[in-house]
Amino acid sequence: MDTPEWQLEKRFWLEGAPVYETHLHENALMIFPEAGILDRAAVIESLQAAPRWESVEMSEQRTIRGGAFTVLAYASEARRRGDPPYRAFCCSSYIRTDGGWLMTSHQETLR
Repeated sequence: MDTPEWQLEKRFWLEGAPVYETHLHENALMIFPEAGILDRAAVIESLQAAPRWESVEMSEQRTIRGGAFTVLAYASEARRRGDPPYRAFCCSSYIRTDGGWLMTSHQETLR
């Protein structure tokens, strides 16, 4: 899938803090197996020293659209140099604003 939402989803994996600062909703929540529930500030802070993913593959992609709201669900396999692959089922929610798409939530469940 190559919609603006899917393109942005891939950027969140690969590009780091600047994407989050620009495209993460002010009240966003993210849930990670190793970190728990994080708000926007905690997510951005955690990215400052974290190594970025070198690649991510998204499969089993599903999209739900409703007006200005989109939900993406998929299986991910991400890689960093020297680490084993990270595999998770992911779900992200986006809202369309005058400035473009903003992520409102993201959750990862290890697979």
